[in-house]
Amino acid sequence: MKKHIIEISKELKKNKGFRTKLSLICYRIGFLENYIIKRKILKIILNILYKVLKLFTFVFSTGDIPPKGCYIDYGIRVPHGFQGIFINENAKIGKNVTIFQNVTLGAIEKTPYKANIIIGNDVYIGCGCIILGNTQIGNNVRIGAGTKIINKNIPDNKTVVNKYELTII
Repeated sequence: MKKHIIEISKELKKNKGFRTKLSLICYRIGFLENYIIKRKILKIILNILYKVLKLFTFVFSTGDIPPKGCYIDYGIRVPHGFQGIFINENAKIGKNVTIFQNVTLGAIEKTPYKANIIIGNDVYIGCGCIILGNTQIGNNVRIGAGTKIINKNIPDNKTVVNKYELTII
């Protein structure tokens, strides 16, 4: 338990802003309640605390990160306070990942809740990215703003950007 508290405090120091810290604390309390804590009374207390914080988190940050099923390793950096960040309950996110605002890690409409998104360590996900379906992102990957990745695997040490054509009418 001490290890988890140390990692959470490092994570809070790494992230700035009230909304970000509130969202991280909310997720980590839910994570501890679901996966770490074994005593029933502590689980009940943490569950109540999680539900109260979840309400405030959704109001302040307009994002959703479910602690059941979704695994986020320590060291996550969220510069814009989980603004519009939605993560599917089956997602697995590695260490030291940076996620900017308005990012969706989700399922495809035809296969609801069946997304198996795996994000490696030291990954940078730019604002407005959409990552859907059965997708694996390797370690040390940089994903540019607005990039859409659907059912694709990205190997380690790559940079991914969308190529848009500008049409002026």
